[in-house]
Amino acid sequence: MKCVKGQDGDVSAWQDERVDGRGGDPRQGDRRDGGPFPCQKDITVGPFRVLVAVDTGEATIVYAPGRSSESSWVSLDDGIDYLVDGDGAILQKRSSVEEYERKLLNLDRANRRAVAKLRRYCVKNRLLKMLTLTYTDAHWNRATVKDDVNALFIRWRCLKGGKTFPYVYVLEVHPGARQPDGLRGPSHGLHVHIAVPLHYVDKHWLQETWGHGIVHFKDPKKLRDGTRRQRSSLLARYLAKYIAKDLEIDHEIGKHRYEVAQGFDVEIERRTFATLAEANEWLHQYRGENFEEVWSYRDDVDWEGPPVWVFRSPGK
Repeated sequence: MKCVKGQDGDVSAWQDERVDGRGGDPRQGDRRDGGPFPCQKDITVGPFRVLVAVDTGEATIVYAPGRSSESSWVSLDDGIDYLVDGDGAILQKRSSVEEYERKLLNLDRANRRAVAKLRRYCVKNRLLKMLTLTYTDAHWNRATVKDDVNALFIRWRCLKGGKTFPYVYVLEVHPGARQPDGLRGPSHGLHVHIAVPLHYVDKHWLQETWGHGIVHFKDPKKLRDGTRRQRSSLLARYLAKYIAKDLEIDHEIGKHRYEVAQGFDVEIERRTFATLAEANEWLHQYRGENFEEVWSYRDDVDWEGPPVWVFRSPGK
């Protein structure tokens, strides 16, 4: 099943509970390919599932009808078709794409999910300050670099009286310097990009405590405008660029694209409603937020999943 990115967001991370089928009015069904919405009598209207990433300003409504008692094939975006019975049990599997293509699909999906989770973590924890740690001599061993960064955060917590605080860090293979002839020289090795809340950084202490190279403190002008939620989302975009770059260069499947402080995860609240109107009404009254629709399945003519609506709230 194809996943697409909505306006200023990614719907891929919301699709774990979805079913296969194509867009169209969920009340009328979809007769185009004999999928799970062939006609009105074959489906039960609803439920509409609402998923809210608490305190991030992100929400989604997904139409996920119950299945009939008969077995049917379901195509997800992992390149495998599943024969599922009426109780949801997998009876059989078959490959819908070549092995190499399936790996690419899985990697792309994992990348989109990583970016979505990174964004929500940054927004929920109001990470607004970005800095970059460098090494005097080029370092290539990721495990060693992570050990150095984790040791820094242990000392950092001591500076805060032992109190834990949220953070994100991403590793980047830094490109080489541009030479006069336009060519690039050897790479400078791994750099570390970190996002933390405001007022959690003592520049002089951090430079001295890092001890491996220079600490660059970045404060792009774009991060100074808007609500804290909007600024955190924008900072997450900067970090996401390094995740995408890592994916292109040398990312290993199964390896984390970024690391976060534990204990500050985003809570996902789920509700189910019989009608779309009820789902919308509940969402628009949710905790004083101001959710507005920014994307729906109708915006993509090639959308092959169930009806999906994506919402954003700029902040309370």
